[in-house]
Amino acid sequence: MSFSKARGLKKAFLFSIDALVAVIILFLLLTAAVYYAAKGSEDPLSQLHTIRIGSDILALLDHQGALGSLSVENISIELNSLLPVNHEMAVSIECGNKDPLAVETSESVPQNRFIGAGKRVFLAKDFAPCIAGYQIWLK
Repeated sequence: MSFSKARGLKKAFLFSIDALVAVIILFLLLTAAVYYAAKGSEDPLSQLHTIRIGSDILALLDHQGALGSLSVENISIELNSLLPVNHEMAVSIECGNKDPLAVETSESVPQNRFIGAGKRVFLAKDFAPCIAGYQIWLK
């Protein structure tokens, strides 16, 4: 084999490796682009809307006095009347040394979908400071 022929094979081998590296980099870039495009297609505005619904419902429960009564029955009745039909919600209330209260509109909180959450501070009827936390999700 002559020197020029061996040099040509060496160039061809390096060109092949260069092309392989370029294809791998292109594949990684395309994979990253598809991942971020799919992740960006999730609608954050609908998630924000769900959180605002939960916050508004908790504010209404507070202004109507249902939260301050610390009665699971009153809170449950008001919650079911205010909650849109396509949403489920869980409310937990903690007041100082008292036992925490829990009100839910469904059996369990789902694990495979978006769950909005928030908290609201309010005063009970005996002027004890309380914290109401909520979780809200689509059915």
